[in-house]
Amino acid sequence: MSAILVCPKCGKRYVLENEHDSSRPYSCISCQVALKTVQIEEKLEKNLPADLLSSFAEAPPEVKEAFEREHGMMADKYVIVKKIGRGGMGSVYKAWDITLKRYIAIKIILPSFEDPLSREDDIKRFVREARLAAKLVHNNILQIYEIGKDKENYYIAMEYVEGGTLEEFFINRCKDRRTGKPSREDIREFLGLMRQVISGMDYAHSNNIIHRDIKPENILLATGQNGEIIPKIADFGLAKETTIEKKLTMTGAIMGTPSYMSPEQACAAKLRFSSDIFSLGAVLYRICAGDDPFKGDTFFDVIKQVINNDPVLPSMVNPSVEKDLEIIIMKAIEKEPERRYAKAKDFADDIERYLNGELIQARPASTIYRVSRQIRKNKPVFAASFAGLLILVTGAVIWIAYSFNINKKAQYFLGQADMYYKEQKWDDALNCYTQYLTLKKGDNTAENRKIECEKRIKETREQLARQAKDKELENQALKEVQDAWGYASMVFPEFYKKDDVNLESNMAKVWRRVDEAISRLNSSIEKYPTSAGYFYRGMLNREKGNYKQAVKDLTKALEIDPSFDAGYILRGIVRFDEYIENEMISYKPLTAEELKKSADDIYTEVAKDFHLASGKIKIPEEFEMYKVITEAMTSWNINGKKTLEMLTAGYEQYHSEEFLYWLAVYYSSAGQIAKTEEYLSKVLAVKPQASRAYFLRGNSYYLQNRIDDAIEAYSMIVRINPNSAVSYFDRGSMKGKKGDFNGAISDLSKAIEIEPGYFQAYYDRGNMKIRKKDIDGAIDDYTQALKLFPGYEDAVFNRGNAKRDKDDFDGAIEDFTIAIQLNPKSAKFYNNRGQVRFNKGDIKGAIEDCGKVIEINPNDPKGYGNRGLMMEMQGDLDNALEDYTKSIEIDPNYVRSYYARGVLRFKRKEVNNALDDFAMVIYLDPKFVQAYYYSGIVKRALHNLKGAIDDLTAAIELKPDYPEAYWERGFSYYENSDWEKALDDFRRTIQLDPRTAKPLEPYINEIRKELGG
Repeated sequence: MSAILVCPKCGKRYVLENEHDSSRPYSCISCQVALKTVQIEEKLEKNLPADLLSSFAEAPPEVKEAFEREHGMMADKYVIVKKIGRGGMGSVYKAWDITLKRYIAIKIILPSFEDPLSREDDIKRFVREARLAAKLVHNNILQIYEIGKDKENYYIAMEYVEGGTLEEFFINRCKDRRTGKPSREDIREFLGLMRQVISGMDYAHSNNIIHRDIKPENILLATGQNGEIIPKIADFGLAKETTIEKKLTMTGAIMGTPSYMSPEQACAAKLRFSSDIFSLGAVLYRICAGDDPFKGDTFFDVIKQVINNDPVLPSMVNPSVEKDLEIIIMKAIEKEPERRYAKAKDFADDIERYLNGELIQARPASTIYRVSRQIRKNKPVFAASFAGLLILVTGAVIWIAYSFNINKKAQYFLGQADMYYKEQKWDDALNCYTQYLTLKKGDNTAENRKIECEKRIKETREQLARQAKDKELENQALKEVQDAWGYASMVFPEFYKKDDVNLESNMAKVWRRVDEAISRLNSSIEKYPTSAGYFYRGMLNREKGNYKQAVKDLTKALEIDPSFDAGYILRGIVRFDEYIENEMISYKPLTAEELKKSADDIYTEVAKDFHLASGKIKIPEEFEMYKVITEAMTSWNINGKKTLEMLTAGYEQYHSEEFLYWLAVYYSSAGQIAKTEEYLSKVLAVKPQASRAYFLRGNSYYLQNRIDDAIEAYSMIVRINPNSAVSYFDRGSMKGKKGDFNGAISDLSKAIEIEPGYFQAYYDRGNMKIRKKDIDGAIDDYTQALKLFPGYEDAVFNRGNAKRDKDDFDGAIEDFTIAIQLNPKSAKFYNNRGQVRFNKGDIKGAIEDCGKVIEINPNDPKGYGNRGLMMEMQGDLDNALEDYTKSIEIDPNYVRSYYARGVLRFKRKEVNNALDDFAMVIYLDPKFVQAYYYSGIVKRALHNLKGAIDDLTAAIELKPDYPEAYWERGFSYYENSDWEKALDDFRRTIQLDPRTAKPLEPYINEIRKELGG
């Protein structure tokens, strides 16, 4: 048995004649992705010719199931999937063309048991007209692919359309309306579709083909590549199955839909192109007014309405129908063919004029014409009352003659002119004012209005010329946009190649193409901005990782076209991308509150975008999956389980690595490291050059403190996209955490080279320079960061610290003050300014800053400790002692306050209490040198010389070059009469600090005497 291999990326399939060969690894020729094995059941092999076996393997599952169910194919190449419709002459099926690998619709003509001879004639006509219709190739006509015969049954293979009919579309649009009628916005959308339908009919007429059965059900709706609706006329010449006479014998039963028949068709007269125009007008009436133009209880009642009666004016049925549109509709459904539009093109052009706000060509029927037609229609009645009729007619003639004398004519034209002038119908107003002024000269007001009309007409024509030019530029721009996107997308398969050896050269080719495509889009946008131009530039910027620019581009696309649904969906996705890069994969420390606010903000923004797009139908198929992703992610902070379920279901439906990536994001945010890595590995197995996956992996490694692995992940991004500033930034941050400050500075410098406005990179490089003791270089970087982002509080704070380290106390205080102005609630800003004020001798100012630290954070032991130190310097020992004690109460393990309190107590001669504090310091921090030193001093004062010597020895062991400790231990030995050790310590004291030689000289001399020399 043979086996089928399928590419999980592009869907391409390959056949292996020997199933056992499938155990070897194979890769897709196009994508270089590992192929998966799909077994073909023996039953299919037996029923399919060998040369079609591979083709059949590419068919959708429902096709395979249908094949097994039906045990074969029609005409050796069509698999019937299911019935989708039925008519008088046969049934319509959804089918799969096994050779061309596409869905089609097949109409199978069924024999008749009731009237086989008549049906035979109908079939001959059916086939003849189908062959004529097959010659029609137009975007708005359902394409006929083939007319054939299979097992004595004729069939027609046609284009398959899934979007439903115009009737269904109309009903769905109106069902939620309060009135059940279409709104003006709906009508404009319907008119756009009907203009295309009428253009399609004009093309058919130019090929001498009449449709005969135009109705909303015979207009199918397809979806274009950009999500637009494309109407397609179906059943050309196929619906006329029996003669009108036969239908009329079946009163009480409606066969077909007579509401759309022309009067001549209803009378079984010869049809012409204008018959189709009537039907098109009737369809237009239906979808604009919201009701059929002709109605009745039976088929025959409707036919009588079509032949004898005018329909109710559309505006009376639906007030949303404007006057000009009503005139267009009523002209199309005139009873007399010659009074309709001469050509379908004229009909379509008038609709175009109406949509553009231009003057239409159609004019309403005159009163005289309507009266005369009424007389002709009711001729027997008028003949029966001839005398009365003669009087009426005579009276009418006299009235007309009277009405149209010169004065009345002038008043009529003036009234019409003023009406048109008020309605700003400048052409009609000009015509009527001209007629009026011919009859009534010297009317200055009318003359001025006539001049105004001429001016407005000129302006309108100039505006139309500009619009035409704009349209031409727009069409050219759209072509350039499509070409640019196509140019870039040709190299997208490189993202899916597993070629580590040639990775850099392959990706360089990709980015050259992408940059060239962006350059082309820039040129197109500069000449004529289009929503598509900004949209695709946004998509390319997203691929490059330029999320901020991508959001700007997508926002611009939506400003140009607020109905561009795909723009809302993709902007939501890119906002999530930006959030992940800036917050989840950033190394700026954020509080839990800041993280929550940031997350809430992004969810709010994305939810807005999703809401703006939801419920609409204009999402192109290639972007449909992003709508699922956006909806899933907007639920993330509300219902994580729903997000997980939607992303999982989305992957099962679309099989795109995008869903795997967002599942990895979901698990990363939940702290599930193993699951995160599992899904990132799945992403990279499909798309080895997925930069975003490496970003997320690098972040995951960082959280696990796997710094080397994180550096490796970011290095992969640098290989994939060497022009990604953020990848160098992240790798530089990791190198800094590892202590490789030179490497960090190199990467951060590269990030700045790529993106000179990257203020975070300047800030981080400044931090690395601080670690390298390059204070001046750090200050320069912090200053540049602040030029790019003046509100960067951390940069001005760190610059203040650098200035402090240079003893530039005034500059440091100035920077700390700026930081405080930017964020008055930051305790560390006050704390550091207080320390510098203290160093400058501004004790009062330092105490004030410490007070602000305590005010901002009353539970910060450092605030009380620092203020206590400054109180002590000011001489306020009681308050200093109180602050030290408060600091210890807040944090019983705060070593520095124990030490400071111990020193203060020693100064106040509270030696026992001081000794307790120093003992606590040593207990909490056994390497606190000064604590041993002061403890030794206190013990010496208490005459505990052995204890003093032990503590001072411990201080010296921790700090061998500590002259004060040698001094104190020397005197402890001296007081203990241990002359040799005392002499050694005094000599070591002098060696470390020669200034001590003179005060120690008498003690040294005394020791020498004691030692006999």
